Formats: sequence, C-alpha cells, structure tokens
Amino acid sequence: MRRLLPWALLGLLTLGVAVGAVFGQLESPAQTPAQWVAAVVAATQAAGTAHLQFSNVTTSGVSQASKSAGIGVIDFSNGDFRLTTLLRQQQFESTNGGAPRLTNQIWSQETIAIGQTVYNELNASQPFGGWAEGHYPRVLHQEFGLGVSGAEDAVAGLAGPTPVDAVHPMGPASVGGVPATRYAITTEPLYVCGAHGRTLYVRRFAPTTLWVDGQGRLLRAQTPLHFPGYTSHGPRDASGFSQPIVVAPSTTIATLTFSHFGAPVHIAAPPVNQRTGSSIAISLSAKGSTSPCHR
Repeated sequence: MRRLLPWALLGLLTLGVAVGAVFGQLESPAQTPAQWVAAVVAATQAAGTAHLQFSNVTTSGVSQASKSAGIGVIDFSNGDFRLTTLLRQQQFESTNGGAPRLTNQIWSQETIAIGQTVYNELNASQPFGGWAEGHYPRVLHQEFGLGVSGAEDAVAGLAGPTPVDAVHPMGPASVGGVPATRYAITTEPLYVCGAHGRTLYVRRFAPTTLWVDGQGRLLRAQTPLHFPGYTSHGPRDASGFSQPIVVAPSTTIATLTFSHFGAPVHIAAPPVNQRTGSSIAISLSAKGSTSPCHR
C-alpha cells in the first residue's frame, strides 16, 4: 500500500490540474469573458443547423400568467428558421360591466423567417386564416437570427446593450442526455445619464445560464427577465374621470434548447394569402454607459 499511495496521489493531482485547466481558461488574460461567449456562439453557428425548443413562462403577483412554447429548426448560416408556437394567456375580462373573471386564451402560430421576410399563420378560421407575409429589420447573426420569434429572449444576454463582464463555471450537467458544463454569465449594468451627470435610469441585467457541450456549442440558455410594472392614467370618460391603468410586476423565465446539430432542415416560403407591409423599427436616443452617473 505504501508503494501504491504516491501513484494514487499523483492521479488525483493530475485530475485536479486538468479540471483547473478547464476552469482556468476562463481567467486567461488571452481571452476576455466577452471573447469566451463569442467563441461559444461561433462554435454553435459552425454546426450549420439545429433543432430547437423554447419556452417563455411569465408569472405575476395577481394570478395572471402567460406561456409560449415552441419547437422548430434553424439554419445558422443565414439565420433562417421555422417554428410552431403554442401560446397561452391568462387575463381578467369583464362582460357587460360584470365582475372581472380570470380567463384562458390559447392559440398557436406558425412562423417562417427567411432573410428579412417573416411569414406567420395563426390558427384562426377564414377569412383571417392563411399565411401573412411581412418584412422586419432582423439582425440575422445576432441572437442566432431568432429575433421576432420569442425564442431570442433566452439568449438576450449574449448580445445585450452592455458587454459580458464575467463567466462563472457552475459544474457538470447534461441536456437531453448530452454531457455539458454549466456557466453563469453576467453583463455590466446600463446607466442612462442626464444633464449635469444626473442618473435617469439604471438597468441591472439578471445572469444568463449556459449549458455548453464538449465541443464548445450551446445546448441550452436560460434567462430570468424581471419587469417592474407601472401605473398610468387611462383615457378620461364623459365626466372627466381617468381610470388608472395598472400593469403588475412580472417575471419571465426564458429557456432555449438546441439539439441535433448538423441535421438536414427544410425551410421554404409558404403560399401567402396576405401581405402585412413592412415593420418600422423605432428607437429612442439616449446616452447609455456602463459607467455610473455622477449623481
């Protein structure tokens, strides 16, 4: 036993060095956290294609909830995708001035995105059924080209308004039986400053959790999205009274999963019944910074 013990210790030491080397890559001065995330995105896109699943589950403190869940395929080379999405919305409705009651609305939607053209088909009956075509200013290689799908919410932290500032290893895991390593990535807060350095707005983004396989590809991403809610004045009635509109705080857990990398996919334009025109992107200009305002 005395002869075997040093070899056992050497084996444990070698294992510890190997594990430390994997985690140590994240702290290497040659690769910043933002570069590490960019490498994961590049490795995922290099697979060419994938199957995907996503879900966005929203809850609030007033017993209202919504959920969207979808499955489909994606071509990373050009950002094209095809999705089938089931949506469920809980909301309070009042009939003929009666007491509001909580109702469920469930519908499905087919989406095909090819370049800047997006086709949608709701499960509505004629004459509102069929495929509608619209044009949207999608960034085809940002968030894997999944903009306008709902699936992009889970990976918003990979291409957010502020850079990734840290990557934290969280140990081994698996996704659908595929071994993976789990990481939490955080991004820098966003400060919007006004005149004389006054703080107008501060947004701190929740961490995004990534499951990465042995080839450095993204298997799953999950992000919590917190909405603070607000109260605003509604339209005035005949007596001049304005009923306040209250939107409750809510939390959405957004999850996106990739599988079957490199599998053949078929994404083609459907027959179109109507055209919805073009979408216009509207943005507000403000001075955003990752540095705190003076006051």
